[in-house]
Amino acid sequence: IMQIGSKRPIGAAMQKEMRAKKMLRAAALLVCAGMSSARMLTLDELPVDEVFSMTPGLDASGKSFSTTSGCADGSAFNFLVRKGTTNVNRVLIDFMGGGACWGDRCFENDSKMFQTGKGFWSLLSNYKTDQVPALFQKMAGSQSVTPPIAFGTDIADIKTWTYIFVPYCTQDIHIGSCNTTYVNSVGERTLIRHNGAANVKSVMDWVYAAFTQPDSLAFIGCSAGASAIPFTQAARASTHYGAGTTIVAVGDSPSNLLTERFARQGIVNWGIDAAIAEATGWTNVTEHLNDKLLVDGMEAIFLRHPSVQFAFYTRTADATQLFQYKLMGGMIPDGMPDADAIKFWNRQNLAMLEGLQAKHSNFRTFVAPGAGHCGNTFDSALKETGFKAWLEALLLRGTLNRAGALTNSTAPAAVNCGAQCTLAGLEGCDASVGSKKLEDRCSVCGGDGTSCARLTTIPGFCLI
Repeated sequence: IMQIGSKRPIGAAMQKEMRAKKMLRAAALLVCAGMSSARMLTLDELPVDEVFSMTPGLDASGKSFSTTSGCADGSAFNFLVRKGTTNVNRVLIDFMGGGACWGDRCFENDSKMFQTGKGFWSLLSNYKTDQVPALFQKMAGSQSVTPPIAFGTDIADIKTWTYIFVPYCTQDIHIGSCNTTYVNSVGERTLIRHNGAANVKSVMDWVYAAFTQPDSLAFIGCSAGASAIPFTQAARASTHYGAGTTIVAVGDSPSNLLTERFARQGIVNWGIDAAIAEATGWTNVTEHLNDKLLVDGMEAIFLRHPSVQFAFYTRTADATQLFQYKLMGGMIPDGMPDADAIKFWNRQNLAMLEGLQAKHSNFRTFVAPGAGHCGNTFDSALKETGFKAWLEALLLRGTLNRAGALTNSTAPAAVNCGAQCTLAGLEGCDASVGSKKLEDRCSVCGGDGTSCARLTTIPGFCLI
């Protein structure tokens, strides 16, 4: 049982994004109250170019539901498949975002929105690709909402691929495997089924059964759907398919930075060890429970799968990423002005990304200036000059060579907006431009991390 207070103010940019998400969720709930999801179909049974909803575990009669997969509130998990047309054997898997929860955060409405198996995706079943944008606009009303990338016209070739949308309803960045009872600051209790790993496995089991050897397999995701899951599943798919399939993983606006407090007192309640161990090859995940957990995990994946191309898109003033970093606690001092906090976060984020890119040729970044965060994967990024071409070079790189002979030199170069988007072009924590000085784990500028005690790992139901 975990108890952590986590209420924080939300910036204006994040409020706008949340309003759009709430609008879509509310519209879906009104329509879907009495709907039941369809059973699982094979690829051959699926209609071409039509969205179909799959519920893992339903038999042909639609009556037998498996308890292996499911959402945080106990509702059924379902995912969407749109069978491709001329490129049916090219597969795009899109992981939905929506924050994460631990402690008091799990009781907040912004988290509860992403604890249920009913959402806008429930309305898309049986619609053709070209019908989806109008449906989204109808749900959105006066709000501006972009449908998932496979239904748009930004990258036309993707409309012909097989597309799989993986909803997010477990508040564990899609990798948890633990039922945790949280107690908030006023003594209320709630059971959260952090079941992301089982849900993703049900999706990927279907993919592996449907595609003996796809030409290409691209994993993408937004926010919580970009933090780890595209990379862990790309690693798993690389092991499964080998060199015969071109595999890429591109994350949009992921929250990559962790704090020691969160690593040792938050994430331990999700039960992430199995998912992380499989992707990294680590035999003892507990040894890596610190602020470098995700960074070290990505490095291990890059080294184990050199033929897979990995990439991230980020912005220098992403208020949503900053919000999540603050929630984790232990780094940004309470009361620090937002203008200073975003500089603190940006330094840490760029240092992490540039460090990975310098050491691994199969990792690329696109760093854009200013505020912004994804609602659906790449909806904001595609408005940025040069991003479309960069993304196309990643996603379409398997078009000319499907024999597994691609090298990382065929991937696009890293892109940034100039000096303001590099660590060397910013003020370090010492206020000196180009110093590259960072705050250490104790929030000491230029420190070595030894001036504060290591936190102990709290006991949890699913302690890794």
